[in-house]
Amino acid sequence: MVKSLTIAQAKSLKHGQTVRMIGWYDSDGSPSQCRVSGKDQTWKTRPDDFRVPIKRGLYENGEIVPSNIGMFTLEYPKSVPKSEVHKGRHVKRK
Repeated sequence: MVKSLTIAQAKSLKHGQTVRMIGWYDSDGSPSQCRVSGKDQTWKTRPDDFRVPIKRGLYENGEIVPSNIGMFTLEYPKSVPKSEVHKGRHVKRK
């Protein structure tokens, strides 16, 4: 089982660092990866709140926030067979 990011790990991510998405795969079966595209943002009044901008591919931009931190990991998840990937998700075929 792959461990998801912790708040401390998310706050320490640097520009250009790669994180992988848990449960999302590219068309070849390898885990989807995102690149940190900016500096993390934190607030003094809300110490547990943060925002880390990420980029995936050419056109997809997003962010890692406390509500979706469980979707990302620094580890390399296990690849799946190409035939079991449908719309970015792992689907077991019978």
